[in-house]
Amino acid sequence: MSEDFLAVKESLDIIDVAQHYGVHIVKGNKAHCPFHNDRTPSLSFYEGNRKYHCFSCGAHGDVIDLVQRLLNISSKDALQELNNTYRLGLSLDTPFSSEKVRKAILRRERLQREKMLFQQWETSSYRILSAYFRTLQEWGEKYAPSHPGDPLHPRFIEALHRIDYIEYLLDTVYINGTKEEKDDFFRSHERLIRAIEQRLIREGVFYAGGNGAGFNTITTIQPIVQSDIRFKAAA
Repeated sequence: MSEDFLAVKESLDIIDVAQHYGVHIVKGNKAHCPFHNDRTPSLSFYEGNRKYHCFSCGAHGDVIDLVQRLLNISSKDALQELNNTYRLGLSLDTPFSSEKVRKAILRRERLQREKMLFQQWETSSYRILSAYFRTLQEWGEKYAPSHPGDPLHPRFIEALHRIDYIEYLLDTVYINGTKEEKDDFFRSHERLIRAIEQRLIREGVFYAGGNGAGFNTITTIQPIVQSDIRFKAAA
């Protein structure tokens, strides 16, 4: 059983687990301690997001200890709960295997890398859409027709058709969206955001961060004109 505990501890990011069970994480990997009336965030996570400690009430431990206390269950039940919830695929109570622990460590490292890349993509995509929104605002003012009947500039038309949708994405997804909503959006709209990025590059528009790393591997960037159906459908 001891190697099962070790495998679970090495597999999971304790911050992700804490959030899953209702602990609100604030800046600096801290939280209001759920084990006492905590007015200021006194619970900290450390050792590569594998342990926690409360500097007010003294509660401390690893991911299994945390779930055990949060759910008021035994450590064995906490082990089973995490194995089932996160689909770790551990055959509990089997003979000791160092391979089980090694795979758990590799899994945690892989998840940490994916989390880091996802955070980079979230930041990069926000900067791309923010820069595009500002560009559309400028185009809407600069290329607005001076007199009724004047031909409409393509950039003015683009601003007219797309600015409301881009503003909706920034407000609804990036500012007010839940983690799950952001996750779904980033995974399903990378081609759209990359197309916008290419549009900014062609226009010579600078945006902070430059060409950030995408969450998925995209080998083909569709021109933005091919993404019009996405804009119109969501507008």
